[in-house]
Amino acid sequence: MTTPTQLGTTVLVGFMGHTYTAVIMDSAKLAVTGDQDEIRSEDNETCTVIVSNKGTQIDFSGVIKGSTVVTPPAKGSSVTVNSVIYRVLDSSVEYSRLAAKLTVSAIKEDSMTYT
Repeated sequence: MTTPTQLGTTVLVGFMGHTYTAVIMDSAKLAVTGDQDEIRSEDNETCTVIVSNKGTQIDFSGVIKGSTVVTPPAKGSSVTVNSVIYRVLDSSVEYSRLAAKLTVSAIKEDSMTYT
């Protein structure tokens, strides 16, 4: 059997202003996060909403270029996307016959600084 070859050019894709090196992106999602608490009046009407713990969650998946064995980042570790450091919530690697697909869900709370 012949070794498969890629025809054309590998293109690194950016989503929502983010670019990813060494990963050919399959999908990406950026969401605003936060907790909301409602305070109700004696008539059971919402009179105040307290928003706290605001942040940004990013979910992305892509094919790893030139790699056969991939270790997904551990929960609680940090990943950097466009110089923003996120905390990993969940990650996994799915293998096919020819590639490894990495999926990562991470969060950056506005109040936190990760290293």
